[in-house]
Amino acid sequence: MEFALIHKERKKANEVASMVLVGDAKGKIAILVDDMADTCGTICHAADKLMEAGATKIYAILTHGIFSGPALNRINSACFEAVVVTNTIPQDKHMRECQKIQVIIYLLNATFFFINLFLYLSSALTFP
Repeated sequence: MEFALIHKERKKANEVASMVLVGDAKGKIAILVDDMADTCGTICHAADKLMEAGATKIYAILTHGIFSGPALNRINSACFEAVVVTNTIPQDKHMRECQKIQVIIYLLNATFFFINLFLYLSSALTFP
Protein backbone atom coordinates (compact mmCIF):
# COMPACT_ATOMS: atom_id res chain seq x y z
CA MET A 1 0.00 0.00 0.00
CA GLU A 2 1.34 3.39 -0.95
CA PHE A 3 1.05 6.14 1.63
CA ALA A 4 1.20 9.91 1.69
CA LEU A 5 0.42 12.37 4.44
CA ILE A 6 -0.34 16.01 4.99
CA HIS A 7 2.00 17.66 7.50
CA LYS A 8 0.31 20.62 9.17
CA GLU A 9 1.66 23.19 11.59
CA ARG A 10 -0.60 25.59 13.47
CA LYS A 11 0.12 29.15 14.60
CA LYS A 12 -2.72 28.83 17.11
CA ALA A 13 -6.09 27.07 17.37
CA ASN A 14 -8.05 27.22 14.08
CA GLU A 15 -5.12 28.84 12.25
CA VAL A 16 -2.82 26.77 10.05
CA ALA A 17 0.71 28.13 9.60
CA SER A 18 1.75 25.66 6.89
CA MET A 19 0.55 22.52 5.17
CA VAL A 20 2.75 20.25 3.06
CA LEU A 21 1.95 17.04 1.18
CA VAL A 22 4.57 14.38 1.84
CA GLY A 23 4.37 11.61 -0.75
CA ASP A 24 2.82 11.11 -4.17
CA ALA A 25 -0.92 11.50 -4.80
CA LYS A 26 -0.84 11.59 -8.61
CA GLY A 27 -3.43 9.24 -10.07
CA LYS A 28 -4.48 8.01 -6.62
CA ILE A 29 -7.70 7.93 -4.64
CA ALA A 30 -7.01 9.94 -1.47
CA ILE A 31 -8.66 9.39 1.89
CA LEU A 32 -8.21 12.11 4.51
CA VAL A 33 -8.73 10.90 8.08
CA ASP A 34 -9.26 13.28 11.01
CA ASP A 35 -10.72 13.11 14.48
CA MET A 36 -13.00 16.11 14.03
CA ALA A 37 -13.94 18.92 11.70
CA ASP A 38 -15.42 22.19 12.90
CA THR A 39 -15.26 24.92 10.25
CA CYS A 40 -13.60 22.52 7.74
CA GLY A 41 -10.96 25.01 6.60
CA THR A 42 -8.08 22.62 7.27
CA ILE A 43 -9.61 19.53 5.67
CA CYS A 44 -10.74 21.49 2.60
CA HIS A 45 -7.25 23.01 2.27
CA ALA A 46 -5.77 19.50 2.49
CA ALA A 47 -8.18 18.32 -0.23
CA ASP A 48 -7.05 21.21 -2.46
CA LYS A 49 -3.40 20.19 -1.93
CA LEU A 50 -4.22 16.61 -2.94
CA MET A 51 -6.14 17.71 -6.03
CA GLU A 52 -3.25 19.99 -7.06
CA ALA A 53 -0.94 16.98 -6.64
CA GLY A 54 -3.05 14.93 -9.07
CA ALA A 55 -5.35 12.85 -6.84
CA THR A 56 -8.26 11.48 -8.87
CA LYS A 57 -10.83 11.28 -6.05
CA ILE A 58 -10.81 12.57 -2.49
CA TYR A 59 -12.78 11.30 0.48
CA ALA A 60 -12.75 12.52 4.08
CA ILE A 61 -13.34 10.26 7.09
CA LEU A 62 -14.15 12.07 10.35
CA THR A 63 -15.01 10.80 13.79
CA HIS A 64 -16.82 13.96 14.91
CA GLY A 65 -18.44 16.31 12.40
CA ILE A 66 -19.16 19.57 14.20
CA PHE A 67 -19.70 21.54 10.97
CA SER A 68 -20.08 25.08 12.32
CA GLY A 69 -19.98 28.45 10.54
CA PRO A 70 -18.82 28.12 6.91
CA ALA A 71 -18.22 24.35 7.11
CA LEU A 72 -21.08 23.15 4.89
CA ASN A 73 -20.42 25.79 2.24
CA ARG A 74 -16.76 24.78 2.22
CA ILE A 75 -17.59 21.10 1.85
CA ASN A 76 -20.12 21.79 -0.91
CA SER A 77 -17.49 23.84 -2.79
CA ALA A 78 -14.66 21.40 -2.19
CA CYS A 79 -13.57 18.52 -4.40
CA PHE A 80 -14.72 15.74 -2.04
CA GLU A 81 -16.55 12.74 -3.42
CA ALA A 82 -17.93 12.20 0.09
CA VAL A 83 -17.32 13.25 3.68
CA VAL A 84 -17.96 10.23 5.90
CA VAL A 85 -18.69 11.02 9.52
CA THR A 86 -19.89 9.05 12.53
CA ASN A 87 -23.15 9.76 14.31
CA THR A 88 -21.54 10.97 17.56
CA ILE A 89 -23.15 14.31 16.70
CA PRO A 90 -26.59 14.35 15.00
CA GLN A 91 -26.10 14.95 11.26
CA ASP A 92 -29.64 15.02 9.83
CA LYS A 93 -29.69 18.80 9.30
CA HIS A 94 -26.15 18.81 7.87
CA MET A 95 -27.01 15.99 5.47
CA ARG A 96 -29.98 17.95 4.13
CA GLU A 97 -27.74 20.96 3.44
CA CYS A 98 -24.78 19.02 2.07
CA GLN A 99 -25.27 15.93 -0.09
CA LYS A 100 -21.60 14.97 0.29
CA ILE A 101 -22.01 14.10 3.99
CA GLN A 102 -22.56 10.39 4.66
CA VAL A 103 -23.04 8.97 8.16
CA ILE A 104 -21.84 5.66 9.54
CA ILE A 105 -22.68 4.36 12.99
CA TYR A 106 -20.01 4.87 15.63
CA LEU A 107 -19.54 1.79 17.74
CA LEU A 108 -17.56 1.80 20.95
CA ASN A 109 -15.55 -1.19 19.84
CA ALA A 110 -12.92 0.06 17.39
CA THR A 111 -12.90 -3.22 15.47
CA PHE A 112 -16.54 -2.86 14.54
CA PHE A 113 -16.02 0.81 13.67
CA PHE A 114 -13.28 -0.07 11.18
CA ILE A 115 -15.31 -2.95 9.74
CA ASN A 116 -18.17 -0.49 9.18
CA LEU A 117 -15.75 1.96 7.60
CA PHE A 118 -14.28 -0.73 5.32
CA LEU A 119 -17.76 -1.81 4.22
CA TYR A 120 -18.66 1.78 3.36
CA LEU A 121 -15.45 2.39 1.43
CA SER A 122 -15.55 -0.90 -0.42
CA SER A 123 -19.06 -0.09 -1.63
CA ALA A 124 -18.13 3.49 -2.58
CA LEU A 125 -14.77 2.84 -4.24
CA THR A 126 -13.71 0.59 -7.06
CA PHE A 127 -10.12 -0.55 -6.92
CA PRO A 128 -8.24 -1.54 -10.06
